Amino acid sequence: FYYLRTIIAPEDQCGDFQVDNTATFTTNDTGRQGSDDASVVLTVPCEGCTPGFWQGGAGSQLWNVVSDPDWTASGGMGTNPYIHTTPFNDFFTLYTGLNGFTMLDLVGTGGGADNFQKAARDTVAAYLNASWGMAFPYEPGDIWELWDAAVSSGDFAGLHSLLASANDPKSIGGYCPISGTP
Repeated sequence: FYYLRTIIAPEDQCGDFQVDNTATFTTNDTGRQGSDDASVVLTVPCEGCTPGFWQGGAGSQLWNVVSDPDWTASGGMGTNPYIHTTPFNDFFTLYTGLNGFTMLDLVGTGGGADNFQKAARDTVAAYLNASWGMAFPYEPGDIWELWDAAVSSGDFAGLHSLLASANDPKSIGGYCPISGTP
């Protein structure tokens, strides 16, 4: 027979987990169906905050000064290595189409029409997500490498798709793990 059980992984973990019917789970994930004698693979999506979160309100206040105390007050680990007025091309590998864009300019664009701009926007949010210390599928160094690879290959559409998915809190229940009020 089949039954519904609630399975949630610890806050700081994401990815695929093998679970069996004898395990006890204490999180707020949606229920999964499985037979009473079978193990199941639970996929716990990683958390992220969209570019829109980092652009507006409390989000932009978390990275507006060097060594921002609001960053750690909101639960962030360490400090973010740049502030929102940093030019994108001064921090990430140069792409001439992005000359003149600050980090905040990019997250505030809505993506624009060009794939390189969409990918850069997602890169800023992903780097902030990874730097803050949430359960996120990439480390800050990974984001650098992904951006470098996109610049080298020209595959900005692929990077946009990859990071937009990782940054989308709707896939994890419609919330961003950072408090809206630092």
